[in-house]
Amino acid sequence: MIIKIFNTILFIISLPITVPIFLLAMIHSWSTTKDNYVPPRDPESGELLKSFYFGGEWDEDEDALPSDDDSLTAWMFLLADAEDFDPSKDDPGDFFKRANYILWKAFRFEGDGKPEKQSCIPELLWYLDQNPSSAWLRDLLVDRKPELPRGFEDCMKASRKFKPNPNRPLYDWESDASNTIEQMAQTIPSYSHEQIKDLAAQFAGQLKDGKAELTLHSEILEYAEFTKTLSRFEWEGKTMTEKGLAGWGDSQTFAGDQIPTADDYENDVLYRLSSASEYNADYAYGVIHYETTINHEEKTVHVPIDIDEADADYVWTVSEGSMDYDIYEEKITNTRSTEMFKVTVSCNDLEAFFDLIADNSFKSFMDHIFPAID
Repeated sequence: MIIKIFNTILFIISLPITVPIFLLAMIHSWSTTKDNYVPPRDPESGELLKSFYFGGEWDEDEDALPSDDDSLTAWMFLLADAEDFDPSKDDPGDFFKRANYILWKAFRFEGDGKPEKQSCIPELLWYLDQNPSSAWLRDLLVDRKPELPRGFEDCMKASRKFKPNPNRPLYDWESDASNTIEQMAQTIPSYSHEQIKDLAAQFAGQLKDGKAELTLHSEILEYAEFTKTLSRFEWEGKTMTEKGLAGWGDSQTFAGDQIPTADDYENDVLYRLSSASEYNADYAYGVIHYETTINHEEKTVHVPIDIDEADADYVWTVSEGSMDYDIYEEKITNTRSTEMFKVTVSCNDLEAFFDLIADNSFKSFMDHIFPAID
């Protein structure tokens, strides 16, 4: 009873201290959230600055010209914004100015002043044609062609022949993913029970003398989706989503008396796969076919920039001694679904292939090896 009374008195005494601290923490948290973020201002005009992606000027202090990916990203956001605009009701001048600025920044010259063949303007115009809701913008560009970069008509013709490359916006990555899965599946034979017993006996014969080793090589294909909160100025703090087919490979070699069971091997591989994808170990785990999108004004906007290359949102700075470390938002794994788990078993000149998802052939094979070695 005395302890309860003491704790009550202590709580009452501490209220004048804890409440203000709690309120200050809440105010700080509220003021630094994305919804309350205030972008920097131009030091001369005092106007709020916009990033190049959303209608602002390109920062020439970083690079003289934006990359093709930067230009295409800015263009895709422009097209998304143009979908809701009615040029018959409002002046489209700002849209033309924004589009023309991107086109000039994307323009590349040859020695005679003609646009280079690798200019991305035909690509930009192709994406404009794929967006019927923004068709009015194409008409506007044609009407004001003299203000556009030279060679615009040639770029329009070239855009009709353009086809998006793999992992670019609107590319059919799902078909490539299905083909990759099918190609791997075709490399795995279907063994009968007797064939598995015979294979196990052949492998065991090689391993009995203790000189040979067993190599297990895994190849895993899985559909995965990742998200990351991006920088507040460059990307306006939007969330990027990348989904696609990811691949991972791994090899391990075992002496005859150290061969794991099928279950132990599978669990070990899946654990290391999880670690590889969690820590973005691209040398071990990589997305093969994918698409990257941004949720912008309740629209899904496709962008050409890989999620690992996009600048993440700054969170806070941690001080350790004399060093300061900036902490940024991490890439988050949302969903993962394993489609193929191929295991290649080899010993000297012997090889066998299994799919751990399709059936229990690998487990049956490993179960037959142990008694055959003994």
